[in-house]
Amino acid sequence: MIKENSQEKRGETAGKGIIHGISAIYLFMVACMVPLYMYDGYYGLSSGKFILYRNIGFLFLPILLFLIIGKGIKAAKQGERLGKSGIGRNKFLLLPEIFLLLYGLCNILSFLLSPYKREGLFGAEGWYMGLFSQLSFLILYFYYAYVWEAEKEAVAVILTVCGFICVLAVLNRFGIWPVAFRGRTENTLSTIGNTNWLCGYLSVMMPAGMVLFWGSLRSGCRKQAGKQRGKIAAGLFTAAAFLCAAIQGSDSGLLVTGTVLSFLFLISCRDTEDMDAFWDVFLTAAGAWLIGALFRDCFPQRILYDSRSLSLIHMTIMVPVFLAALVCRGLWRLWSSKAEPEKYLRLLARMKKGFLIFWVILLLAAVLFTAAGLWGSDELKSHFPFLLVFNEQWGNGRGGIWKECMDIWLSESTVRKLFGVGPDCLRVFLYTEQGNNPLLSTAYREAVLTNCHNEWMTILMNTGLAGLFTYVGFLAGMARRLLKKGNLSSWIGAAVLVTYTIHNMVSFQQITSTPLLFLILGLAWNGSCADKSSE
Repeated sequence: MIKENSQEKRGETAGKGIIHGISAIYLFMVACMVPLYMYDGYYGLSSGKFILYRNIGFLFLPILLFLIIGKGIKAAKQGERLGKSGIGRNKFLLLPEIFLLLYGLCNILSFLLSPYKREGLFGAEGWYMGLFSQLSFLILYFYYAYVWEAEKEAVAVILTVCGFICVLAVLNRFGIWPVAFRGRTENTLSTIGNTNWLCGYLSVMMPAGMVLFWGSLRSGCRKQAGKQRGKIAAGLFTAAAFLCAAIQGSDSGLLVTGTVLSFLFLISCRDTEDMDAFWDVFLTAAGAWLIGALFRDCFPQRILYDSRSLSLIHMTIMVPVFLAALVCRGLWRLWSSKAEPEKYLRLLARMKKGFLIFWVILLLAAVLFTAAGLWGSDELKSHFPFLLVFNEQWGNGRGGIWKECMDIWLSESTVRKLFGVGPDCLRVFLYTEQGNNPLLSTAYREAVLTNCHNEWMTILMNTGLAGLFTYVGFLAGMARRLLKKGNLSSWIGAAVLVTYTIHNMVSFQQITSTPLLFLILGLAWNGSCADKSSE
C-alpha cells in the first residue's frame, strides 16, 4: 500500500512537472520569441510573428484549455459554488472573468454573423487580431491567472529580452545595425518594427519593469542582500526602457512615459518609503534621458530622423531636468528624515490631491479646447496649438478616421451596432461596402485603413457595442481589483493595464503587445493572490 501511494505521488509529481514545462515553454515563446522573431527582415515582420504565434498556439492552447476546464470540473466536484471556487490559490469567475468570457462570446457571435468569415478567423493581413487571437487572449489570462504556479525566473527572462530589444532600438536610432535587417527605414527599429508598434510593446513592458524596480527600491527590499542583483537588473532595464521611449521618435513614447510616471507618483503617495523609491526611479529615468541627449548632441549626424519627441532630447533640456530630479530627491530625503510621520503623511496626501486636481484641470481644459476646435470660430482656432484643435487632421489624421468610423457605425443596422462587422474585419468591410467613402477615396487612396487608431473604436466597429462593453468591463474590473489588492504584483498589473489602455486610445491591438497584456494581467493576479503580505 505504501509503495502504491509513493508511486502515485511520483506519477503526480512527474505529471505536474510535464505540465509546468509545457506552460513555461509557451510562456517563453509568447513573451520572448514572438517579439524577437523576424522573417525576411521587416518585409515579412508582422506575418512572420503571427504565424509563429498561431503555430505555437495550435500546439499548446488546446492543452492549456484542457487544464483550465479540468481545474473547473475539479472545483465543481468538490461541491464549491462557481463564484467561490478555489482554483490555483485564487477565487474563480469574479466579475472581470465574467466580462472576459462574455467578450469571448461576443467575438464568436460577431464572427458567426459576419459575411467576412475568411478574414475574421485570423484577421486582416499584417494585423491578425481575428477570432483566433481574441480567444487565445482569454486562454492566456485564465491559465496564467489560475493554473500556473508563478516563478520569478520567468519575469527575469521576459524583462531581459525586452531590455535587449530596447537597447537594440536605441542603437538602430543612432544608425548602428549589428544585423542588417532587410527593408529597414527611418521608422523601423529593433525586432519590433514600426515605432508605433514599438511604443505599443513598451506600453506593456515598460511599466512592468519600472514598478518592479520601484518595489525593489523600497526599504523592505533594500535590506535583503540577495535582492541586490535583481534590483540592479531592474534598474538597468528601467533606464534602457526610458531611453528607448525617448529616443525612438514617435510621439506615443511621450504618452507612455507620462502615463507610467504619473501612475507611479500616485501610488507612491502612500508613505515616505514609496516616495523615496519614486524619486530614485525618476532620477534613473532622467539619467537615461541625459545619456541620450549627450550622445545625440555629440553625434548629431548619426540620427537622420527627427520628430517632436526627439527634439526634446538635447543637453539644454535634459541637464536641467536631471538636476531638478537630483535636487527634488535630495530635498525629499532631507525633509522626510527630519519630519514627524504625521507631517509627511499629510504632505503626501496633499501632493496626491494636488496632482489629481492638476490632471482634472488639464482634462477639462483639453475638453474645452476640443469643443472650441469643433464648434469655435476660425479666428479662435487660429490662436490654438494644432494639438488642441480637433479636426480631420488632428493626431496625424486620427480625427478624420474617428469621425468617419463613428458616422458609419451609426448608419449600420441594429445587429451590426451590437455585434459589429466581424473580428478584425474592418478593412474588408470598408473596402467592400464603403468604397466610395471620402476617407477611403482621398486620405487613404494610396494606403490601407485597417483599424481606427483607437483600440476601443476599432472594437466597436469589429465586434459592436456588446464587444466594447464587455472588453471595457473586463479592464475596469481588473483595474479595481488590482488597485484594491495593493501589493507589488497587483501594482505591476495595474500599471500595465492603465498605461496600455491610455496609449491605445491613439493606437491599436497588435501581436507584440496585446497577448502580453493578458499574460501579465494573469501573472499579476496570480502573484498578488499568492503574496500574503503587502510587499
